[in-house]
Order: sequence, then C-alpha cells, then structure tokens
Amino acid sequence: MAKASDSPRSAEQLKEVAIFLKQADKLVREGNYTSALEEIAKARGRDPRNLYALAYEERVRSLVAAQKEKKPEFGESVSQQQAEPQPISATLEHISNLAIVEAQRSAAVAAKQEQDVALRKKEEEERRKNEELRHQAIESKIIVFLERSNDYLVKGDFNRALDEVARAYLLDPANDKIHAAEEHIRKTQEETRLRIDQERVQKQQEENQKRQELLKAQVVRLQQEKEEKRRREEEARSQAQQQKISQYLNRAQEFLNNGRLDEALSELAFVVVVDPLNEEVLSLERKIRDAQEQEQAEQLEQYRRREEEQRKKRDAIVSAIQKHIENAERLAGQQKWSEALRVITRAYVLDPMNDALQACEKRIQTAQEEALSVAEEQRRISEETVRRRQEEELRQLEQAERERAMLGESAETEAKRRADKEKVFLYLTKARGYMSDSRYEDALGEVALAFIVNPFDEDVKRMEQEIINSQNQKKAEESASAEELVESPEGDETGEQIFRHLADASQYATEHEYSKALDEVAKAFMLDPLSEAVQKYEVQLQNEFHEYQENLHKQQEEESRQNAITKHKKRAKEFLDREAFDEALTEVIEGYSFDPDNADLKVLEQQIQERHQKWQEKLAEEEKNTTIENYVLKAKEYLNKELFEDALKVITEAIVLDPERETLKAMETEIEVAQQAFGKRKQTDENNKIIQKHLFRAKECRVLRSFDEALSEIEQALALDPTREDLLNLRTQTQAELTEWQTQKDQNANQNALKQHMRQAREYLAKKVYDEALMEIAMGMTIDPENADLKALEEDIIKAQADAEIAELAETQEVVDSTIKDEDRDQLIWIHLRAADELQKQKEFAQALDELAKAYVIDPLNKDVKKAEIRIRQNEIRHAQQTGQTLKLVYPNEKAMGGS
Repeated sequence: MAKASDSPRSAEQLKEVAIFLKQADKLVREGNYTSALEEIAKARGRDPRNLYALAYEERVRSLVAAQKEKKPEFGESVSQQQAEPQPISATLEHISNLAIVEAQRSAAVAAKQEQDVALRKKEEEERRKNEELRHQAIESKIIVFLERSNDYLVKGDFNRALDEVARAYLLDPANDKIHAAEEHIRKTQEETRLRIDQERVQKQQEENQKRQELLKAQVVRLQQEKEEKRRREEEARSQAQQQKISQYLNRAQEFLNNGRLDEALSELAFVVVVDPLNEEVLSLERKIRDAQEQEQAEQLEQYRRREEEQRKKRDAIVSAIQKHIENAERLAGQQKWSEALRVITRAYVLDPMNDALQACEKRIQTAQEEALSVAEEQRRISEETVRRRQEEELRQLEQAERERAMLGESAETEAKRRADKEKVFLYLTKARGYMSDSRYEDALGEVALAFIVNPFDEDVKRMEQEIINSQNQKKAEESASAEELVESPEGDETGEQIFRHLADASQYATEHEYSKALDEVAKAFMLDPLSEAVQKYEVQLQNEFHEYQENLHKQQEEESRQNAITKHKKRAKEFLDREAFDEALTEVIEGYSFDPDNADLKVLEQQIQERHQKWQEKLAEEEKNTTIENYVLKAKEYLNKELFEDALKVITEAIVLDPERETLKAMETEIEVAQQAFGKRKQTDENNKIIQKHLFRAKECRVLRSFDEALSEIEQALALDPTREDLLNLRTQTQAELTEWQTQKDQNANQNALKQHMRQAREYLAKKVYDEALMEIAMGMTIDPENADLKALEEDIIKAQADAEIAELAETQEVVDSTIKDEDRDQLIWIHLRAADELQKQKEFAQALDELAKAYVIDPLNKDVKKAEIRIRQNEIRHAQQTGQTLKLVYPNEKAMGGS
C-alpha cells in the first residue's frame, strides 16, 4: 500500500497547485519570501510529488537564509529593499516556471485519468451484459445444430450430420452433448460403411468371374487365327525365296558371261543369305573366282607397262624441277623473294611432293624471314624513335596545359586540343602500318584524315613526305626490274634462237603435239633460264596441254558411258517384257551410275514403276478388300460391346488400307461420336461427384475459418467445371470473408499488442523502472508511431526519469557548485552538448546520451541539456523506424535495452 501523501490527487486539487505557485511567484517578485513559502507549502500539500515545487521552495529558503546572514548595520537598507519589488535570478524564475508547468500538466493528466476510469467502468459493465447474452445465444444455437444433425443422421447423410456437429464444436468445444452426438454418428457411419463394402466386394467378385470366362474364350480364338496366319505367311515366304534364288542365280550367270565378275559375286552373296547350302551357288562361285584370277593377271601386266611409262616421265620431271630450283636460288641470291617463290610454285605443278623442291622453298622462306626480321627491327627502331618523340611532345603539351591552366585558359579548348592530338597520333600510326605493308595509297588516306584534324601538325607533314619518298623509290625499283627483263640487244643471236624454238613449239601445239612443243620450250630455257617470255609461254603451254588432255579424257569417257547406258536400257526392256520388275529396276539403277540425269533412263524407270505398280495394285486390291471386310466386322462387334478404343484401332487399320472409302470414314465418325458421348457421360458423373466433395469440404473449411483451404477446394472444383454459378459465388463470398477476417484479425492483434505495451509501460513507470517503460513505449511505436497516448506516456516517463536523476544528483550538486566556477561549468556543459550533437549526427545515440549524462552531473537543471536529451531520443526512435532495425534505447545511466 502506498502512503497517504502519495495517494492520487483529484484534478481540482492539482489545478489549485498551479494557482498557489503563481501566487508564490508573485510574492517572490515583491520580496515577500515568507508569504511565498506559505503559498509553496500549500501547493506541496496538494501535490507532494512536484519536484520542481520542492526545488523552488529550497531556492526561496536559500534566499531567506541569505538575507538573515547579512550584517545588522545594513538592516535599514535591507528593509528598504524589501519594501520595493526585487528582481529575481534567472535560475529561480526558470524553476518557478517549471513548477507551474508541471502542476498544470499533472492537473491535465489527473483529469484524463478520471475520465478513463469512468469509461473503463462503463465498458466493463457493457462487456459483462454482452457476455451473458452471447452465452445464451450459443446454447440455443448448439441445440439447433444437434437437432439438425439428428435429422441428417436419420436420412443417412453422415457427412452433413458431422458438419453440424463441427459447427457446434466451434461454439463450445467442451460440451458433453456434442461429444456424445459425434460418437453416435461416427458409430452409425462405420456400421453402414462396412455393410456397403461387403455388398460391393461380392458384386465385384461376380463381375470378375464373368470377365475371366469371356477373356479365355477370346484368347483361344485369337490363338487359332494367329496360327493360321503364320502358316500362310510361311508358305508364301518359302515360295518367294525359291523364286528369288532362281532370279539371283540367273543374273549371276549373265554377269559371268558378260565378264562382270564383281556384280556376279554380289548376286551370289544375296543367294547365300537366303539359302547358304545351295549347290549351284558353290559351282558358280568357283567359275567366277577362276575368271577373276585370269583378269587380275592381265591387269598386273598392264600395271607394269604403266609403271615403265611413269618412270620415264618422272625422270623428265626431275630434270625440269632441278632447272627451276637453280633459277629460284639465283633469284633468291638477288633478294627477289616473290619471283623465286613463283618459280618454286611453277615447279610444284610438276611434282608437289619433291623433297629437293620443298627444301629449296624452306631455304628461300628462311632467308626471306631473316630479311623481313631485319627490316622489321629497323621499322621498330624508327617507330620507337617516333614514339619517344611523341611522348616528349605529349609531355611538353602537358607542361603547356599546366601553364595555360595557370593563365586561366578554358578547359573545353584544351580538351579539344588533346583530342585532336590523339586522333592525329592514331591516324599516323595506321599510316605507318600501311607504309610498312607497301600500301601507300591507304597510308596517304590516313595522312589526309590527320591533316583535316590538324593542318599545322609537323608530324603529319613529315609522315606525308616519308610515304611519298617510299612510293617513288618503289616505283623506280619496279621500273628498273622491268627494263632488265625486257631489255634485249637487237640482232642478238641468242634471242633469235629462243624465238625459233618458241615458234616451233607454237607450231607443235597447233598440231596437238604438246610433248615436242615442251621439248622446244626446254631448249629455249637452256639458252636463257631467266627469260620472262619463255616462262610465260611455258605456263600457257602447260595450261593448253592440260586442257587438251582433259577434253580427250572426257570424250573417251563419254563414249564408254553411252555404250554402257545403251546396254543397260536394252536389258531393262527385256526384263520388263518378262514382268521381272526388280531386275529391270536394277539395270536402270546401274545405268544411273554412268549418267544420273539421262532422260531415256528416267522415262524407262517411270514405265517400269508404273507397270510394277499396276501389277501390285491388281494383286493387292482383292486382298485389301477381304481384309477391310474383316476389319469392319470386328469394329462393329467392338462397338456393340462399347470397346471404343479397340473399335477405333481396327477401323483405323481399315482406313489405312483404303483412305478414300466413304463407308469406313462414316463408321469411324460413328465410333468417335459414340465414344465421346460415353466419355462425356462418364466424365460428367465423375466430375459431379468430385465437385460435390470439394464443395462440401470448402463449406466446412469456411465455417472453421480455414479460408485458404476453402479457396483451394473451390479452385479444384472450378478446374473441373469453370462455369458453375454456385462455385463462382462461393469463391467470391469466401474471398470477401477472408479479406474482412484477415483485416479484423490484424487490427485486433495490433490493438491488443499496443494496449499490452502501454499497460506494461505504466506498470514499469509505477515501479520507477524507466528503462523498461521506455522500451515498451518504443515497441508500441513500431505498431502505431502516431498514437497520441503513447507519445504522452513517453513524455511522462522521460520527465519522471529526469526527476529521479535530479533527486539522485541533488547531493552532488553542492560539491560541484563549490568546485566549479560558473564560467567553467557553462564551458564544460557546452563541450558535452557539442560532443552529443556530433555523435548524434554519426547515429551514435548511446554515446551521445552518455555525454548528456556528464552534463547532467554538472548542472541537473540546465534546460539546454534537457532539450538536447529529448531531441536525441526522438531522433533515435525515428532512425530505428526508418531503417527497420531493432530499436535500442540507451539512457544516461549506461543501461541499454533492446526490443525484438
């Protein structure tokens, strides 16, 4: 129990406190400290917990004591001063204002608390009445649910009966009547289910027995049909094999007579696959092998003669290649690498695999690479020199840039100058690369682009002059080389001999005597191996000789091909007259191997295929009609038994045989229509059962407020029938109820949590555990940051905590006042406030509050420190809300508490 002095005061009494304090302030200003102390005592009698009034009283008492300590000789002047209004100190005025404000605030809080108590009493009375009415309504509703459950039980609808019991459970889960009704329903349901299962099992056994008997009869019939079909196929296969063997043997004998031994062996291979033990095959194969051996002996003799001719030709080629190698080495010695390699290339036409030729080519390429590497090194040195010069220029440009910056030159002009310099450098680099590749026109083009960028650049002019000089030097070298090649003294005896040899070679070439013509060219080479005219004429003559040989070879092949095609056409017509279509097509295919685009063969092939197709159609038509009739009979039989898949399979096989027969299409349509009607009936029945199940479950979940499960059941039902109105309406209603229920649930949870935090904060405030109280306030702020009650309660807690700290530090105040002068104290407080502000900007709220605690030690009544503390705490709460972090409240007593 609290003391009488600490008991709650009424709002009227607390309002009187402010009046007394104002009167006391007036008396203090008049200098009547005794009357002022009486008024302050009256105020403290109304509200003993107003610490500001206590501080005010102590300050006034200190003034009274100070007056009493003055010397007697100044008594007259003191009484004179008391008669007049005396100015009061700023500290005393500040404490007076705080005491008056605290009294007014306490009066407002007390009035609000009295109003809240009256409202709570009224709400408690209304809640009690509503609870009684609710209990009566629940009892009556449970009775209605149980009566309805009994009605469903009598009708045998156990699920609905259990639904009614579940609804009753929602109202009162501990009711014994509900438990008894549920047990009775489930017991009756189990007995009924067992009876139905027994009847279903018995009926299923009877149906399975009938189905097994029908299946056995059908299997026996199918087995008999398969045996008969296999026997007929075996007989037909045997006859076809004998016929095919005789055809292959006849063709093999014909190929042997015509000398086509490989084709004859191929035909025998087919016979061996069909009948490996046939005696005729062995004798015929022996004859073919003998003929092959004789043919191979003749081919070997021809091969030897060709080898002798090739040897003579190789000797001639070797001598010509040696001459080309000598010419190439002489040109390489003069560093004419391209011309030397062209001579080697002409020699490669004679023998691409000659080792001496390849070695000579490698020597020339190696020497060329060494010369190029030396030139490349020289070019690299020159480029390095240019690069260093450009780097020096860039360094000078940078120096100039710094100087221009000091003189105030604009940044845009300098950036443009630097960009132009980089462009010129890129263009000149490309031009230098083109010049090294002897692409002087491209190099001059790059120089022109660089000139457009900066016409006054010295590097551009220098590069242009270098390119022009290199180009002129190249042209001079080419002119000198051409003059050396064509220069021939008039009336030279060697030139006349070369001319005669070339004229003779031309005459022989006209008569297609190319061997003699090449001999004449070789004689001309011996006279002047470096003659450009002789080399060109040799190349021309070689090309003409190759073209002549190719044309002659093509003409011979064309004659041989036409003779073979004529022979195959004749034999194909003979086979066609005997209706041996496979053999006729084989002859045509062999004719295609000589000329795939021969028009006569294509016409003959088309005739064979048409005749063969007519013959096959004639044989297959009767068999097809018989098979189709059997399929139609089977399909009708399956249709009568409602075996739609089997019927469609059979009728499809019939349609494959004759896709244009209208009766088959009509029957297929009839089967599909019957199948669709049957499937729709079956699917509709199944869907209705499943939908009813989902609908019942959805309603049950809706009653139990399991809205997610209810919506899931409704969606599953809609997947089966998306157009059902009752399902769509139920889904809309359930979604609306879910939204409303979720909103109400969230609001209730937030309100309950907010009330819990406020109640806990008040309890901590009553126990003077301010840190815990502020923690609860902070957690409540995360739910509703704009709640006025929370803000007011937070201010009360902060003020109460400040008052407690003032009381704790009151004893140390005198020591501090005696040791620290006013100027030093103000300086220290300013330092701590400045440090707290800097720490707050860095989001270091705990350290900022520590600095304020140090300032409180120096002057607990400093209003700047108080304002700074309130501002830092508010910023800390805002920072936690903005960043979404866990709120951590830190107080000057170095305690920290976190909310989760």
